[in-house]
Amino acid sequence: MRRHSLPVRLGLCVALLWASVGAWAADGVPWSALTPDEQRLLSTLQPQWAQLPAARQDRLRRGAAQWATLPPAERELAAQRLQRWRTLDPARRDLIRERYARYKTLPPARQARLREVYARFRELPPAERRALRQQWQQATPDARRELRRRWRATPVR
Repeated sequence: MRRHSLPVRLGLCVALLWASVGAWAADGVPWSALTPDEQRLLSTLQPQWAQLPAARQDRLRRGAAQWATLPPAERELAAQRLQRWRTLDPARRDLIRERYARYKTLPPARQARLREVYARFRELPPAERRALRQQWQQATPDARRELRRRWRATPVR
């Protein structure tokens, strides 16, 4: 049996470790490899964890790491938003996902414009927001195009 030098053996160990990491990336990370904090935060997913795509597992792990760094007030706000999300009917969630996907395809300048307009809308008194929503819902397609044209022409702060 041929004995290899320490650098060669170390190199073989690194190669084996790298190969196992590559296998995890392809097949996902086993539940047992998660940290205790990750397991606690993702515990509701444990039964189906092995069936989740590796990319989804990775996103969930990154989300768990981000959650751990949030201040308590932000965690509470995020928990409330998640609870509201869970109460939405599936069709409404699908619509929101579709609109978000469409938003992500817009150029950065257009995304920034939409964020500014939305922030301005949120600053309006509730009665004005309701009136604008009602005006939009009752408008014909031609009237909506005209409203969009006018709103786009309005300068943002």
